[in-house]
Amino acid sequence: MSVVAETIMFDRYRRMSESDSLRELQALIDLAVAFQRSNIAAEHPDADSEEIRMRVLSQWLSPEAMLKAYGWEAT
Repeated sequence: MSVVAETIMFDRYRRMSESDSLRELQALIDLAVAFQRSNIAAEHPDADSEEIRMRVLSQWLSPEAMLKAYGWEAT
């Protein structure tokens, strides 16, 4: 990315309201999760939607937290 483009982008972020910043952050999180789901589905073609959900969660939580909260351990 060019220095000019970065300057424009950061200036836009500085001028955002808090609610706009939170919406932008949520959109980025949603995109990251969509990429995770896609990668997991490619790596585990037989996984159903629940297994994919658990595998996504296991990337965000520790193995101990996954066991405690969901009784699930990634294999």
